[in-house]
Amino acid sequence: MRYLHLLFILPFLLSSCADVEPVTEDEQLPLVIKEARFSDLPNWNADNHGQVLEAFAKSCERMLKRSPESKFGNDVVQLTYGDWRPACEALPNVTPQTAQQYFENYFTPYLATA
Repeated sequence: MRYLHLLFILPFLLSSCADVEPVTEDEQLPLVIKEARFSDLPNWNADNHGQVLEAFAKSCERMLKRSPESKFGNDVVQLTYGDWRPACEALPNVTPQTAQQYFENYFTPYLATA
């Protein structure tokens, strides 16, 4: 009886010994980025776009201090800080009521899949 509990543990121990091949970089699916529409974003029209204005303004403060030619992004998203300048410079005129239209004017949504 005192070894009965081992019968319950044994299947878990054996399954943990199974050979599992790790996923290599070659087997990973590539990142695919495709342009989308705002209407493709779930709940886009129901979101409170005005809530993000303050956070985006803080980001703009930092981005406007950088050289416009400096790179912003990575191999997939290749931007410069200058690419953000028009959106950041227009931000002081945006109100919570006009935030959705602002984002739709200055940004393009993308769908990322792998």
